[in-house]
Amino acid sequence: MIARFKIDLKIQDILETIKINKSAVNKFERSFAEKFGFKHAFSYSYGRSALKFLIESTGITKSEIIMSGYTCSVVAHAVVLSGNTPVFVDINLKDFNPSIKSISNAVTSKTRFVILSHTFGFPQNSKKIQQEIKKYEQKYQHKIWLINDCAHSFDAQSEKFRVMNYGDAAIFGLNISKSLTGVFGGITVTNNAILARRITLLNTKVLQSGTVQREIYQRLYIILAFFAFKRLPYRVTQFLIGKTNLLTRLTDSYHLDGLIHFPKDSNCKLTFISGQIGIRQLRKYDQLIKNRLKNSEMYTSELKESTFITKPRIIEGSTFSHYPVLVNDKNWIRSKMLKKGIECGEVIQYSIPELESYRKYVLKKYHVSLKASNSVINLPINYSQKQTLNICKQFNEVITELEKSKNAKT
Repeated sequence: MIARFKIDLKIQDILETIKINKSAVNKFERSFAEKFGFKHAFSYSYGRSALKFLIESTGITKSEIIMSGYTCSVVAHAVVLSGNTPVFVDINLKDFNPSIKSISNAVTSKTRFVILSHTFGFPQNSKKIQQEIKKYEQKYQHKIWLINDCAHSFDAQSEKFRVMNYGDAAIFGLNISKSLTGVFGGITVTNNAILARRITLLNTKVLQSGTVQREIYQRLYIILAFFAFKRLPYRVTQFLIGKTNLLTRLTDSYHLDGLIHFPKDSNCKLTFISGQIGIRQLRKYDQLIKNRLKNSEMYTSELKESTFITKPRIIEGSTFSHYPVLVNDKNWIRSKMLKKGIECGEVIQYSIPELESYRKYVLKKYHVSLKASNSVINLPINYSQKQTLNICKQFNEVITELEKSKNAKT
């Protein structure tokens, strides 16, 4: 069984779970900041916590925050739980992000933040968006913060520059499916010294040290996940997810997409073990991204042309956290691929404005976000080239079967 993602951990990483290195978190923060060219880095138990505390550090409430309608629901949760209002912007299907024009049209006198999500690793032009925002800062005579949500993109580039380098700060998720993982956690980076002092002050007040039980739990989780995502054991994992409720706490309940809610430990510091694994991940980050790019090129060249699928455009500077394909009959295709031993992912299977909890914030329809939520599947992208070629072959067979089925009906 090929899982929708492969955990990029080696046995040496698992051996790290035996150690307790209390300096690992500080070292990871310093190493992360240095790797991506920032002066300050702050780690948290979740990426969503990084965003919420970043917003709260500015002291801004009861304001509007512009964000994509098609992104992870926890981004919107962070906005609401910080005491602000999300203003959703529809996307385009070229790169699954809002256009500069649509972002600009959403700015009002109440706008105090713009969050760019760089979905699936496809970069938005943060430099041009920052220039656009400056016009409104002059018009409304207050600062509008630009935040890069790089949970999918990390060091994605637009016009040869890292998208995270334009704006006031960037946040990253570090969970088990991310391009660079601590298995758990999130991190904020900034070069703004004043903002860094505000974040430090807030963290001192609200962040709690994790319990011994939490540290032990995460170490056990890492060991179990390492083995559970191996090809043979994952058949059992997939059965438990699909046929029982035994793993619900670790799957569906992780996001609780329809509920504006954060986990109980969302105000905790990053654990030592996540810091230790994060340090090891940083050392091989360049190779991890290189492999994803090679696989994305293989998918683009090897997947068959069909009226039933739309492959993503190869946008220079993309880091491909996922390889998204627009398809007809999404559930049918996922089911057929699963029977072939390949799990296709659903990373964002909703349009946030369509979620019950967010309908009170919606003033119009978000047709493209809704279409993406109903049509996008993600092909496994962090395997070997040999395995990726096999995925292409199996996927093409499924699409051919779909074509024959549709043609027979007509």
